[in-house]
Order: sequence, then C-alpha cells, then structure tokens
Amino acid sequence: MKLNENVSNPMLVGAMQLLKAENTPEHQQLMTAELLKATLISPARITPGPIVDSEGNEKIPQGAQIQFPMLNANDGKKFFVAYTDVQSMRSNEENEKVSTPEEYRNYFVSLNIREFFRMLLSRDPMGNENPASGVVINPYGENVIVTKKMALAVMQQEMLLAQQMARKAQEAKEAEGGVSPDGANNVIPFPGGEPKQ
Repeated sequence: MKLNENVSNPMLVGAMQLLKAENTPEHQQLMTAELLKATLISPARITPGPIVDSEGNEKIPQGAQIQFPMLNANDGKKFFVAYTDVQSMRSNEENEKVSTPEEYRNYFVSLNIREFFRMLLSRDPMGNENPASGVVINPYGENVIVTKKMALAVMQQEMLLAQQMARKAQEAKEAEGGVSPDGANNVIPFPGGEPKQ
C-alpha cells in the first residue's frame, strides 16, 4: 500500500463501460483481466498519521491502523469503495448526497483488488466476518460492484490456476530438466454474478 499515489486506469474504465453497455462473457473476461492488473485507490484514515521520511515524502508508519470508509446501500449492505483515479475520487467527494466522510479525506492509499478481496474474506480476532458485502468501483460513475462471492470465486480460480501451473512446471522440470511452461497469457473469467455451485 502506498500513500497518496496518483494512479490511472483508462483500460479498466473502458472495460467497465463496455461491460455496463453489454454484459457478455468477452467483456467480463476483459474487465476481470484489467481489474486484476489495476492499482486502485481508496480514501483512508490512518492512525497514527503518516510520517515524513528523509526525502520529505509521507509514508505509512509500520503497525499503523488503516480504516476505509464504507458505502451504505439502500438495502443496508455495506461496500468498500475503490476508485480508478484521483479525479473519480474527488468528484465523489463533491457529491453532497454521497460524499466521503471528512475524517477520510486527508489521505488515500493505493491497493490492488486482491488486497480488497483479502479484507472482504478475512475475519476479525473474534472470528466475525467482515461486514462489507463487496467493493464498489467508481460509485456513481461506472459503479461496478464486486461482491464477496465474486471475490471468493476469482481467488479460488487464481488458486487453481496457480496450482495447475506449479504442477505443470514440476512435471516439465522432471521431464525436461528444468524447462517451465509460460502461463503469462492465462485469463481468469469474471464470474459475472453468482458462482456456479
């Protein structure tokens, strides 16, 4: 996680707009591929506050508590918020009906979607599930929601793919003396809704 990093994700924004316009398997795959590559940002409250390093840059102190605001939907569900760029985040802050709470406006952190997935699927020390139902990306813009179930499905698919690649690499190493297969072109399909049981 980096503090106040300026990010830009034009390919992800385009993929989300395509998916919103026409929800096809191809658009789902494209959006998933771009989402897994993207660095997103989220407003944050950091306690204790950032420290300044010898070069004058603010850094998150080790052991700091980082809290993220949640968006409350009309049905009572809560969602983490993520943005593709600073402009999308700032335009949301200016919206009186949905503005980011003041205590979260001083800082924002950059993180990838897998870090959001880990937060969604983790439990607190008492064993309670995270209260968030998912992550909403660019709320009141593209407004793409990735639910907890979708997060779990994508993580399971990534784990299976990693296991398959490791198994193939081991087989190749044993069979050909160290040659590993190239898995760089594998794409994990976006679940597009409820995972199939």
